[in-house]
Amino acid sequence: GKAGYRGFEHTLGTSINGVVWNGVPRDEDVLRGGGIVGIEVALIKNSWFGATTRTFLVGKPDAAAKRLVSATEAALTAAIGVVREGARLGDIGHAIERVAKAAGFSVVREYCGHGIGRGYHEEPEVAHTGRMGSGLWLKKGMVFTIEPMLNAGGPDVENLGDTVEVVTSDGELSAQAQHTVLVTETGADILTAWPNRERAAPRTGRQEG
Repeated sequence: GKAGYRGFEHTLGTSINGVVWNGVPRDEDVLRGGGIVGIEVALIKNSWFGATTRTFLVGKPDAAAKRLVSATEAALTAAIGVVREGARLGDIGHAIERVAKAAGFSVVREYCGHGIGRGYHEEPEVAHTGRMGSGLWLKKGMVFTIEPMLNAGGPDVENLGDTVEVVTSDGELSAQAQHTVLVTETGADILTAWPNRERAAPRTGRQEG
């Protein structure tokens, strides 16, 4: 059998352009100027799992690609901004949808964030679409990923052949941003803060805008 968690051979995922999720690194892959690439890293430290994803611009991307990446990061930030003890899971999906819709992008529905800890995939499932005030109540001490995937075109996705890769059905660009967060009484601690961009400090539970 293959090495790695659930048969994955890599701890680093690379999703290029229209690849939505589970991009597999290949020797023949070439990053071309104007494209985007999502880098997903999963790790285990002292028997605890963590995961983070960020989409990078390659060379000199056009304005549409820049807007997609920016909106995806903004959707993640908005989602983290509503996390606090006493909030609901639906609040997270609603925040993501609101940002995506305002920017003119769609949200992938099939793949969600998830609880994470001693196991990589745990309860609860964290949908990236949702209704305010619906779903599971968040409690202090919960740890889960939020990992919205925004598409430049429609929300539909499909598997690429018989591989684990998932691509946009229409071939348009897709971007993802992911953090592992800890629910606190007043907000969320970002456990996977990106260097020079964020601090892993408690955030307020207030949503901007």
